[in-house]
Amino acid sequence: MNNKEKILDCSLDLFFKHWFEEVSMNMIIEKSWVSKWWIYHYFISKEDILEKSLQRYISDVIQKKDEILNNKDIEINVKFYEVLNLILNTYAKNIEMLTKINSDKKYLKIRETIDKLYTKDKECNMNNLIEEYSIYLENTQKDNPHIKYIREKFHLLIFFIDNFWTFIWQHNLSHKEAELYISLLKEIITDVISQFNI
Repeated sequence: MNNKEKILDCSLDLFFKHWFEEVSMNMIIEKSWVSKWWIYHYFISKEDILEKSLQRYISDVIQKKDEILNNKDIEINVKFYEVLNLILNTYAKNIEMLTKINSDKKYLKIRETIDKLYTKDKECNMNNLIEEYSIYLENTQKDNPHIKYIREKFHLLIFFIDNFWTFIWQHNLSHKEAELYISLLKEIITDVISQFNI
């Protein structure tokens, strides 16, 4: 890991724990064991570090998601729920930071960076996975008397996940509201898995 990566990783860890205003450059220097010269060699400000660290973090999550999607040794039902858990865990870890970014206009540039990354991701493999899993449900659960209920739950789940950012950004959800949103998604997943063993 080079100095730039160390700064980004350590900074993001601090931002998650203490939030932006509470993190000083000295805290970043102390945690990363990198000199102030190196920090200003790579970044122009603390805001720049926050933006770049979030961008790197989200890009890493997208890469992990794509690795799951492209793994031919994983069955479609397992693949689907692994991707959902990855997405939900990412939301859960970031939710306080995301709601703070959304509530303060001075973080508009950072919000736009996250938006661009997510928009790009939505155009990737997720739609193919949803289509594949829909076919899987129809084929494996066609004799299940509850297939209509399963299908409705499935589409409800996709709607909530697909519109997660929209709900946060446009409806300005509070931290507590966003946590409830994630809890609802997890409840739907658990319901489908536990009741219908899929």
